[in-house]
Amino acid sequence: MPVAIRNNTKGDREAAIRERFDEPAWNNPVIRFLDRSGRDILPRKDRVWSREDVLRRLIAALEAAKAEVPPWLRLLANEFAPKKAVITLGMHCFWEGEAELGAMRGVMKTTAGWSSSNEVVRVEYVETVVDREKLMRAVGASESVTDDKFRSAKPSDRKHALMRSPYRFVPMTEGQRTRVNAALHAGKNASVWLSPRGVKLLAIIERVLDHQGDSVSQGFPVLPSLSDFAAVEAKWQKEADRSDH
Repeated sequence: MPVAIRNNTKGDREAAIRERFDEPAWNNPVIRFLDRSGRDILPRKDRVWSREDVLRRLIAALEAAKAEVPPWLRLLANEFAPKKAVITLGMHCFWEGEAELGAMRGVMKTTAGWSSSNEVVRVEYVETVVDREKLMRAVGASESVTDDKFRSAKPSDRKHALMRSPYRFVPMTEGQRTRVNAALHAGKNASVWLSPRGVKLLAIIERVLDHQGDSVSQGFPVLPSLSDFAAVEAKWQKEADRSDH
């Protein structure tokens, strides 16, 4: 459970908590991970401010506590890595290519497209997790395609499996969409790549579509941004409430 404690109060419960952990007033923000008894799971560390660093510390705390680390959380930690490499690979079918490459650890985004008249997939990946040679071997590519010749496929041809499922209405990061598309293509459980809140929203969406049919979806955004989650969630919940009555 996340708890925010202000660093500039006096004589209140927040000040008492700060004093308990020997945190000085007006110090820079510090994130500490505690067990149920209030003991540090990880040693205190300053200057952990970026999303990537916070996520990696959270994962380390879960591992130290011998708790399960959900796949979507590990994915986000890699997705927020500051530097990613890009490679464009030719293949016989970009639907297959997006699915195969999108399932690989370290791949953060795939985009189906064209180079001249050839089907290709552009891949963003974290080099410290997967290298270009492994990506090329995975799809049997002997060489990469120069990126300046790349043009995206039409939206209906990108993330082919995802775009034909209720998942297309769930706000996600690019990394989540990439993994979900790959899982759906392979007939696997794609919900492991959603947060608990995302899984709950997916259930609401599926219920609405089951009750009203796919035509109701025309009033809802496709591939909404994660930053719009609250608005999308509220709109689908309102439709679900109306449908239930």
